[in-house]
Amino acid sequence: MIDGIYISAAGALIQQARHDIAANNVANVNTVGFKKQLALLESRPPEALIQGLRSGDWSAGGGLFIDRTVTDFAEGAFEHTGNPLDVALKGKGFFAVSDGENTFYTRAGNFSIDPDGFLVTANGKYRVLNDAGQPINVRGGEVEISRDGAVFVSQGDTVEGRGVIGLVTFDEVEAGGPDVSKVFEHVGESLYRYHGELAREGGGMIAQGFLEQSTVNVVEELVNMIEGFRAYEANMMALRNQDATLQRSVTQVGRISQQ
Repeated sequence: MIDGIYISAAGALIQQARHDIAANNVANVNTVGFKKQLALLESRPPEALIQGLRSGDWSAGGGLFIDRTVTDFAEGAFEHTGNPLDVALKGKGFFAVSDGENTFYTRAGNFSIDPDGFLVTANGKYRVLNDAGQPINVRGGEVEISRDGAVFVSQGDTVEGRGVIGLVTFDEVEAGGPDVSKVFEHVGESLYRYHGELAREGGGMIAQGFLEQSTVNVVEELVNMIEGFRAYEANMMALRNQDATLQRSVTQVGRISQQ
């Protein structure tokens, strides 16, 4: 009975977490470069096996729990905007950006220009880095960005090169698998922080005037939310029924012992 209560409670918590993850995905359906999040589940062996009280192959497990949240790094669809400061990255890799102290990585290429003339992310908090790890200044004219990331500023007949947008790839991301989240941490705002040692320069081709859209499928995520909510209700109902049964058992045993 106690194991059943635990399994039902764990199931309810899992479904609540799945619902929250799906809701966050839906909230970012229009976020440029957003990669949908997935819940990685892991089964728990029966309590008797954990405590070494019994051994053998049990068909009834000890429930599930969420091991971690992982990111699906599949490439999103491209949308043509015509804005010269919008760039999409076709293929592998990430743009490198910095707040002046820390370096982050993103697929969101909806850049803008700050008051000092530097190329920055849409919110203006992070400057885009070149292949030497330095901010890119584009003050002085129209911005043109080639497929290999070379940045030019033109004014009249004058065209001046301003460096090359820095692209970085990561062996862990390319290999995929659930362990990616251990070294490539999602920190919000479509940004990631890298904790490993295998970052490599280079990446795919850049398309100026395009943006990579979110990989979220709204219909799929709404179905996940509904399924998660219904499964949550079912687990909570099972939990309440087991609690009521346990309460009646304790009450009846108390009455019998007094007779």
